[in-house]
Amino acid sequence: MPVPDFAPGEVLTAAAMDSIGLWLVKTQTIGTGVSFIDVTTAFSSTYDNYMISYSNIDASVNGASFLFRFGTNASPVTNNYKFGGLFSGYTGTVSNVTQNAPGSWEVAGTSTSNTSGTFFINGPNLAAFSFFTAQYARNDAAFVFSGIHEATTQHTAFHMYPGAGTLTGGTIRVYGIRN
Repeated sequence: MPVPDFAPGEVLTAAAMDSIGLWLVKTQTIGTGVSFIDVTTAFSSTYDNYMISYSNIDASVNGASFLFRFGTNASPVTNNYKFGGLFSGYTGTVSNVTQNAPGSWEVAGTSTSNTSGTFFINGPNLAAFSFFTAQYARNDAAFVFSGIHEATTQHTAFHMYPGAGTLTGGTIRVYGIRN
């Protein structure tokens, strides 16, 4: 299918709009010195799968894990997460990282300047297990993670936080992937 090419003032047809694959669901700006970020009304039955991007987030602790869990800070889901991945420093050394049933998914590592990345979540609002894939790089390493949340809860929100320290600035965007 060709990429839609819209002209200023053009009347958009349903067919043209139906060809768009990603729809912005939510944008959230991060404050100063925060220990957690709650993103509410992020997931719904409109989309089965989502892409989450985050950019220009500065951390107070370089290299701390950047963690994700369903729910909000007031009501986090802290069980049934599993993930694994590969970590590679730019020296060529590759190591495995695995966690069976931690309280969250690790989706990145923080940097004191410009923690940015993208990850995908399959089925967060379905009454089925949810899956994620993430890859990112920072100034000293690159990572690839994937995981599963073994619960059939239909989630609508999520919570991101550093494993240590605080976060300042940046933006989180949630996109629904057209079914």
